[in-house]
Amino acid sequence: MTNVPLPQGVTQQQVERLLSKKTPRVSSQGQFTELGRLQTTDSTQIVLSQVYRDGSCQGLSISKFITTDKYTGFGKGVYIPLADLPDFLHLFPKDDLQDAVDTYPEAVQS
Repeated sequence: MTNVPLPQGVTQQQVERLLSKKTPRVSSQGQFTELGRLQTTDSTQIVLSQVYRDGSCQGLSISKFITTDKYTGFGKGVYIPLADLPDFLHLFPKDDLQDAVDTYPEAVQS
């Protein structure tokens, strides 16, 4: 991964840890390595994955995973190219994130 300017308070080590390899899944869009899931409802999860093409990480995917009686699988999502990751991270200023943590401490798991 090339070094790109990161938002204040975000280290290269944090980004590299976020992009560390796990078990991949393959689709026509590339190879996806899941980084984590967030349960949002009984039938819906938000999934964060790395997207690999031609053997290198090209970006991140944030997708909805749906489990119902009629359908189980990925729904809509968004792709963030690796080159745009710093701009994406700038959408979440550290002070705003800290304010959210302070406002909703019950949402933060230790």
